[in-house]
Amino acid sequence: LDAKRRAANRWDIACCVKSDPDEGKCMRGPIGELNTTKTARACGFFSRFLFKWPCKLVILLVTAALLALAIYGCTQLTQEFDSTDYIPNGSSAKEFLDVQDEYFPSQLGVWIDAVTEEFDYFAEQDQLEVLVDDMVATQYVARALTSWYTAFMQWSSNRNSVPTTSQEFYSDLHEFFNSTFGRSYSDDVVFTANGSWILTARMRTITEDIRVATEKTAVMDDTREVCDTAAIPAYAYSTAFLFWEQFKVIEDEAILNIVISLVCVLGILIFTIIHPLMVILIFFCIAGTVVVLVGSLNMWGLTINTVTVINFILAIGLSVDYSAHVGFAYLSASGNRHERIRHVMMSTSVAVASGGFSTFLAVFFLIFARAWPFRVFFVMFFTTIAGGLYFGLLVLPVLLDTIGPEPEWHFHELEGIHEQEDVKEFQLTQTSGSSSTSSVQDGATVAST
Repeated sequence: LDAKRRAANRWDIACCVKSDPDEGKCMRGPIGELNTTKTARACGFFSRFLFKWPCKLVILLVTAALLALAIYGCTQLTQEFDSTDYIPNGSSAKEFLDVQDEYFPSQLGVWIDAVTEEFDYFAEQDQLEVLVDDMVATQYVARALTSWYTAFMQWSSNRNSVPTTSQEFYSDLHEFFNSTFGRSYSDDVVFTANGSWILTARMRTITEDIRVATEKTAVMDDTREVCDTAAIPAYAYSTAFLFWEQFKVIEDEAILNIVISLVCVLGILIFTIIHPLMVILIFFCIAGTVVVLVGSLNMWGLTINTVTVINFILAIGLSVDYSAHVGFAYLSASGNRHERIRHVMMSTSVAVASGGFSTFLAVFFLIFARAWPFRVFFVMFFTTIAGGLYFGLLVLPVLLDTIGPEPEWHFHELEGIHEQEDVKEFQLTQTSGSSSTSSVQDGATVAST
């Protein structure tokens, strides 16, 4: 399709508009060759206003305000993960959960088990009571505890037969679990094969209706600490802990992975762009795009979770192109700062803008997805593309026109040096070849003579 567009001499972005054959092909030539398409000329006309001091000042002030707001947004981020978000909208499961939350909201949270291991339960009854009291006193735990031991002692008191020996204790326990009052607790205790000893047991508590990640990690850490510091071997467990564990590490992991990715980008820029000032300016634009992306999560109603953290890492790689191509083209051009950046705006900016627009089209239809993760992907990719184009086509050109590298060297000069060396080597080869040919001809003449 693109080949047909070029053959028909149509515009690169507005392909429905056809140019005159004498106005140049609708494609950019090699590095250093000026793009002559109408789109490129429009970018050149736009650059006349972009590089005037009032306009540059406005862009720099807007960028400073944008980064300030983004940094403030980063400080307001929260962590949250709701597994029901992965259920597609419009599904029967999603509709059921929505109706349940609206008409039958739960006042309680999740079950947490205090699992006790093998020891002499009769001799350590006092410590069992301490464990029960400490679990109930934990923050965000509801004032209700399903304890087989508490129910057993109440049942024994009602019978006026509290066990005084180990044998009576275990015998009464079996009778308790077979009674109507204690049958519901029978699954909470595991005996040995002969029933004379307890291998493991559990006491269950339930939390309040907690929705904030900090509260979830707090109750998980507190119940674990209660069990770990108990005088009897015990540990806290809940199936919800499998999901809550991410809240303890995801923030640190997100920062670590973002820093590692940015360091890798910086290393690649150093080896490919070479010029120190240009590397700094490009890296500033890439880092600014990432900061804007992270700081905009609150605006989109998103939180820190596994889906958004994955998008952070993807965004770093996606935002490199917009600034790196502009910086490379600047170093490849000749002239002073203003001439160089004007050349970039008429040669490379069109390709960068087209790349951003095509990437946007590639993810656009994710906005209509029923699944929440795909909509998150669209929002974050859109923010990355918009931020990358803003920093790559507005902020970086303004910085280059103001404090960009001086025209003391550029890639063409380096290429010219290599070309001169290649020419000299070719001439030497030709000279030696001619000498060898002359020697052979002279030898042949002598031989014939």
